[in-house]
Amino acid sequence: MGVEWFVPGYDRLVGSTPEHLFVSNGDSTVINALHRATGKVMWSWNVNEIHQQYRDSKGRLDPRDAVFVAQYQDVRDQNRTVYTADDTGRILAFRVFGDKPGDPLTGNSVVKRAPLPVAEGAKAPIDPAKAAADKAARAEKAAADKAARAEKAAADKAARAEKAAAAKAE
Repeated sequence: MGVEWFVPGYDRLVGSTPEHLFVSNGDSTVINALHRATGKVMWSWNVNEIHQQYRDSKGRLDPRDAVFVAQYQDVRDQNRTVYTADDTGRILAFRVFGDKPGDPLTGNSVVKRAPLPVAEGAKAPIDPAKAAADKAARAEKAAADKAARAEKAAADKAARAEKAAAAKAE
């Protein structure tokens, strides 16, 4: 089963993901991400901006002009890459990530799921308020333990000094 698309103003399909079609027009280096369900432009970027930021082997700015955007599309949406080349033949591949789960044809990008049931004997889901209270209690106990250890060390030191003084007096 296929979905036929016509979007006025664009004549080149240069890539895709399950949620977006990446389109361009003529020799333009501007790529537009069209949402498959709505046909709206979600974002766009000019690949020439990255080619203009090229630096040579010594780190000096050596701007180049993007002259080619490959007209390529993987029917399974597994590639998710837009291929470009500059005027010196340098090729840049733009990998596109960030797809959200859901049905790209209906526009339901976010899949809502009910919380998983807790099995008997299993830990209950973490309550953020309880977790914060537990953390504060652990920090308070650690501080009290540290103070008790310091007090005991001071008492032990005093007892050793007293014992040493008593041994010296004999």
